[in-house]
Amino acid sequence: MKAVRYQIFRVGRDRVHHLGELFATAAGSVRLEEGSEMPLDAFLQALRAGQYTIELHPDTWVVFPLLGTVHVSEVEGWRITSDEFAKELTDAVSYVGGNETSLDRCNAALRKLLSTGTEEDQAGLRLAFEAVPAHLRRFLLGDMDRRDRPIVQLIESQNVHAAVASARVDPLLERLMEPRTHHRPNASIAWRVVDT
Repeated sequence: MKAVRYQIFRVGRDRVHHLGELFATAAGSVRLEEGSEMPLDAFLQALRAGQYTIELHPDTWVVFPLLGTVHVSEVEGWRITSDEFAKELTDAVSYVGGNETSLDRCNAALRKLLSTGTEEDQAGLRLAFEAVPAHLRRFLLGDMDRRDRPIVQLIESQNVHAAVASARVDPLLERLMEPRTHHRPNASIAWRVVDT
């Protein structure tokens, strides 16, 4: 069975985080390194309740199995919230299960807006865009220079007809008019599809 593998912290007492792995299967269950298994929804509840996290905060102790314990005094860099990780994990499970991801739905909403140019479809694109994990939105169009700016411009435009007319001749967006095959979410956290 296909699964997605992530590194995650189990939150213990006194802000001690234990690094471990989780495997989220295409069947919608999560198996943790310590051997417990639960439905994806139950894991997402535990994640939101703070029992698991991918975030580190100052004054946190981290246990790295077989290596030791480290005290985190300062955290810098790009952080992903647990809520955004929950979206990413849900997408990854959908992907390995052969189902649509939020990226697929956003690209479909973008293609629909480009073909119709209606305010209703602009609103649909906004909803689909907001459903994509924030840290993955930059990868939607596959252009590292422009990232998601063309989509944001379409969403924020007060004149949807003019914005769509301009977007239709944009080579980057023009290629999206062709239906895409299944889109693999670009994970910011190192995850791999593995056989379990």
